[in-house]
Amino acid sequence: MISLERRLGWGLALSIIVSMSLLALATATALRHLGRDLVASRLAHDGETLLAALDLSGAELQLIPDRMGTIYDRPLSGHYFVVLQGDTRLRSRSLWDEDLPATPLPVGTTALQLTNGPSNVTLLVWSGGFRKQGQGVTLVLAEEFDLVEERLRQFGFAFAALSVVVLVVLLLAQRFTVRRSLAPLAQTRAELVRLERGEAGQLSEAVPVEIASLVREVNRLVTTNAERLARSRNALGNLAHALKHPLALLSHIERRLAHEGHPLHGELAEGLARLTHLVEGELKRARFAGDSGAGRRFVPAEELPVLAQLMTRIHHQHPLTIDCMAPPGRLFAFDRDDLLELIGNLLDNACKWARTTVRCRVADSDTFQLTVEDDGPGLPPERAQALQQRGARLDESIPGHGLGLAIVKDLVRLYGGELRLEHSPLGGLRVEVVLPGSGH
Repeated sequence: MISLERRLGWGLALSIIVSMSLLALATATALRHLGRDLVASRLAHDGETLLAALDLSGAELQLIPDRMGTIYDRPLSGHYFVVLQGDTRLRSRSLWDEDLPATPLPVGTTALQLTNGPSNVTLLVWSGGFRKQGQGVTLVLAEEFDLVEERLRQFGFAFAALSVVVLVVLLLAQRFTVRRSLAPLAQTRAELVRLERGEAGQLSEAVPVEIASLVREVNRLVTTNAERLARSRNALGNLAHALKHPLALLSHIERRLAHEGHPLHGELAEGLARLTHLVEGELKRARFAGDSGAGRRFVPAEELPVLAQLMTRIHHQHPLTIDCMAPPGRLFAFDRDDLLELIGNLLDNACKWARTTVRCRVADSDTFQLTVEDDGPGLPPERAQALQQRGARLDESIPGHGLGLAIVKDLVRLYGGELRLEHSPLGGLRVEVVLPGSGH
């Protein structure tokens, strides 16, 4: 399943890490070039001082004393120079027994390079070609670069540590920002769960603009479906009530024809029986559905006691013990009205045939597993097996059992479940229903 929060988090984190890495690399490169340029600038300045201290008027190349400072006189001080003029080569005392790679350069040109020097240290060598007193001179000055690189590395480590701290702060900040930005989505998701369980009628529309239209469409769909379902069930109930009076009139006519021995009496009686069963079924659906809202989920621990009381009032002619048991807090993601209709028909059928006891159980399972049994006469095994076959017409098979079980079988088939009819340990019929789905 795709998570927007995870996708945004990883995307922003990756972009921040890449940006910080590129920034660190660019900073390290810029600092190294800056260090080289600073040392090269100092060497060029020393080169001008060295050029001013040269005396080319005599037969030999000479350096005016005390012009270059003592650092070029101290052996292996890290600061060196070489002067080339024709075949003459003048070296600083700091080179001691070492030398620098130096080649003559044309006048007006300069060169910069890194090379190994005395004591195997890295030197930054600056070279330049000059003209003085009408003669061409090449100046080569060098400075130890290892110390500069060490300072740059120390700065780089400090900058890297600071970058890591900044990176962590940025990652935490972007995580907080993403979570805060997506908080309305989490709220909407929680409301969808409540809507699924029937604890809410609509979603709150106080959401960001990006999902406002989606929330409005969901609310419109929920409202439309609830209205359509309510109209459909009310229409069925009203139709069933409206047919009761014509059926009563037809029943009166059928009794008169039976009394007179009319030949159409049998066909009329059979048709009236079928119509009566259908009307009673629709009235039973409306009674079980009650005033529940569309989309409400089924909580058996709350609904079974109410159904048991309803069955006790309906079948008040003989005393019954209706024993219902369901796991507390268990919620099933099925339409409440459908399960009320299913369990109500099974309980109604069991109460019709029970002598003293009806037992109803809902298992504590992820799937919906319902068992309803009674201590009545039950069904012969061959009849129970025939009723479970696909396409069997329950309403034509067993008088008394037929209509309620037919409704149950239709609902079980609608949810892709399984219906089993067995002999009950109580002595009567045991009906077991298993519906695939999720329980909470």
